Amino acid sequence: PTGFDAFIHNVVNRPLFNRERAPKVYVLKFHGDVNASGVSRLREEITAILTLTAEHSPQTNTSSTAQNAKDNNNSTTILTANPNPPNRHKDSVVVLLDSGGGTVTGYGLAAAQLSRIKAAGLELTVCVDEVAASGGYLMAAVADRIIASPFALLGSIGVIATIPNFSERMEREGVSVTDVTAGKYKRTLTPFKKPNEDDKQKMQEDINNVLIVFKNFLKMNRPRMDVDELATGEVWYGPDALQKGLVDQLATSDDVILQYRNAGAEIY
Repeated sequence: PTGFDAFIHNVVNRPLFNRERAPKVYVLKFHGDVNASGVSRLREEITAILTLTAEHSPQTNTSSTAQNAKDNNNSTTILTANPNPPNRHKDSVVVLLDSGGGTVTGYGLAAAQLSRIKAAGLELTVCVDEVAASGGYLMAAVADRIIASPFALLGSIGVIATIPNFSERMEREGVSVTDVTAGKYKRTLTPFKKPNEDDKQKMQEDINNVLIVFKNFLKMNRPRMDVDELATGEVWYGPDALQKGLVDQLATSDDVILQYRNAGAEIY
């Protein structure tokens, strides 16, 4: 083409107008504390990504969870160190996660925020360079892929509640506390009264129920993992975690991001 036709041809065929664009990879960092206070920033970052990305329809969701569940029912495939590579034509989110866990509500909300990414049809990879334990592993389990460095620490699937008790000291000092409650179990173990067996039993039941919820969440998100066997509160380093199915691959987050870059993705 010549003249005006050539001009239009050149403009339309610029990279901006190409139908095939480079996939975008959004890298987020989450350094967790006991209260999972980083979730405030995490939720804003995820909302921004879902607003910006062109691929945010729930109908395009191709996350691996459902397929994994199907595979789990039909086979006994064991996860290896070389899972399928990331989809080079999809936008993705990589979360650099480092957390030893904390409150149930805080990390439950953090996991729910990560679930929004998968619900929007984006691939989600969680990289663990050091620690993803307890609530931190709860978050990681949402991902399509969990990639850990060789000496990362993972697991601690369990629940703990610690309540100090000052009742004997208060009695010696002549100090008492009066609770007025409505409801049989409104107040069980507290720092201010001497614990009895009923209080301890009720607290144990509550802790056991939280563990059941934790385990069911992991079974839904990582169906190939033997959750009942691993829900002991123990932790494992990278190679053992890989063997037991807690992670899908061993690599540092630097190598994961470089892999995306070498595949032509735009890193944000």
